Amino acid sequence: MSVSVRQPIPIIINPASGRPLPVLHILNRVLRAHALSWKALVTHETDDARQFATQAVADGADLVVCYGGDGTVRDVASGLVGSAATLGILPGGTGNSVARILGIPLDLTEATELVCGKHNYQRVSMGKTDNRYFILRAHSGITQEQTATRELKVKHHLLAYLASAVRFAVETPEIHFRIRCDGQETQVTALTCIVNNLGGFGDIHPSLNPTDPASDAFDVLFVSKNLDALTEISSYLVDLGDSPIRAHHLSGREIALEADPPQPIWMDGEYFGQTPVTFQSVPNAVTILVP
Repeated sequence: MSVSVRQPIPIIINPASGRPLPVLHILNRVLRAHALSWKALVTHETDDARQFATQAVADGADLVVCYGGDGTVRDVASGLVGSAATLGILPGGTGNSVARILGIPLDLTEATELVCGKHNYQRVSMGKTDNRYFILRAHSGITQEQTATRELKVKHHLLAYLASAVRFAVETPEIHFRIRCDGQETQVTALTCIVNNLGGFGDIHPSLNPTDPASDAFDVLFVSKNLDALTEISSYLVDLGDSPIRAHHLSGREIALEADPPQPIWMDGEYFGQTPVTFQSVPNAVTILVP
């Protein structure tokens, strides 16, 4: 199916995303070749992407496109929840996990051609807490100092995540988590809790299949500390071996999480607050263009 729009396509661009490309030139060349009009909306402040998307919906847009990383995708998708507008993704970040999971080309020209030409549609669920959304995952048990900084991501790309994970495994004490998964309580002592909405844990826990993008259930993983944690995490991240990290797995549509001591909550890589927190699944929250 090809794109059909009634007005200039709003393209929300995050200029702080990870890859230095002549974005406007590429977009203009491809969109003009398809005789499509468009307008660039460049973000400057934290909430600009979501507000631009919300306004585009109010203006009657049936297609909203974003260029940026997973955080930008999350913000724009948040502004489209509950609307009939479709989201087009032009990957421009470091990891681009949403695009990878959905099979969207990572090359900007190819991704723009997908938006303009033949494509399919995928309904994707999102997670929500206190009117804030996440599309990939939320996690707890990692402090701001233990995350990969923007400077590390720009300088070392995916190795930034490896460095942060190794430091995390060495420095972090285990935490006592209490979780209610669809009302059923479980207590776990672990390094971290990961609430996954999109993608999977296959490399960490081989028995777990990728989460269906349209699923209304979270996959929840508690990663436990042990004497082999450093080796296992390193092996997983750089493919040096096949030793899985010890983990406890749950699945549910509503996740209430507490921790002793209270722990920071991160959603799609951005700080949200501290435990306790409750996550709810929003089924079929947004429609995304896919190959």
